[in-house]
Amino acid sequence: MSTPIRPLSTTDFPAPAAQPSSLADNPAQLLPEAEDRSRLESAAESVGSTLGRAVSTVRDLPRRLTVIRGGAGQKSSQLAEEASAKIDDLKDQASVKLDDLKSQARNRAQLLRERTRFYIHEYPLQCLGGVFGAAFLTGIALRIWRTRD
Repeated sequence: MSTPIRPLSTTDFPAPAAQPSSLADNPAQLLPEAEDRSRLESAAESVGSTLGRAVSTVRDLPRRLTVIRGGAGQKSSQLAEEASAKIDDLKDQASVKLDDLKSQARNRAQLLRERTRFYIHEYPLQCLGGVFGAAFLTGIALRIWRTRD
């Protein structure tokens, strides 16, 4: 089983050690010797200057971020303007190309109409024969197609 719980008494813990009164009375004894002080002071000076630079860098950080963000904003807006201008140029080029293709299609259609009129007027019987032949072949194809179902 387990051991019973007993209350702690003050005799279970040692009493705190009293500080020697000679050190408390003379704080100069706590400092190192003179030659060690110069090394200690130079080390403290370098630590202090490093901390000072770090603090100034951290204090300057919001301004730097604002400059970077502002520069990025300007750069992105400049890129957006350039992209918009490029898109407008491409849209204009596409519109010009589309107009050219439309005019070429109109010209070809007009040329095809003129050739067809010419051929019909010059060779009317051959045209009628061609139409009758095409109709006859279409009729045969439809008849065959219907009988398969």
